[in-house]
Amino acid sequence: MTTGRLLVVDDDLAVRETFAEALRREGHSVRTAATAAAALDEVELWRPDAILLDYRMGLINGVGFLYRLRAHESVAHTPVAVITGHVDPEDTLAAECARLGAAIYFKPVSLEDVSAIARGLLTKTIQ
Repeated sequence: MTTGRLLVVDDDLAVRETFAEALRREGHSVRTAATAAAALDEVELWRPDAILLDYRMGLINGVGFLYRLRAHESVAHTPVAVITGHVDPEDTLAAECARLGAAIYFKPVSLEDVSAIARGLLTKTIQ
């Protein structure tokens, strides 16, 4: 199994810590951030291999984070999965995530799903 450095970004403490602990049990190095601004700082300092990102967060949402991430050449190609409970009847969120090179998954997700999502992202970093 491929392990890596993962950043979990979610403003919900319970979700953030549950995802992080599940990923740590699989041998990944994991850091967390509660806001897009804190996540951008972590990306600059720590250079994660992949990011699991919530969409709904205060001030800067997940898409706002993606635009900022993709604007930084040194980390622009970091694989990202948006994991959200946001319902979007027009599918505009999915289209925007795809345009920004991020996969999208909808909550609820199991911890097995989170692990599989992380493995898929890490596979992208190796290629």
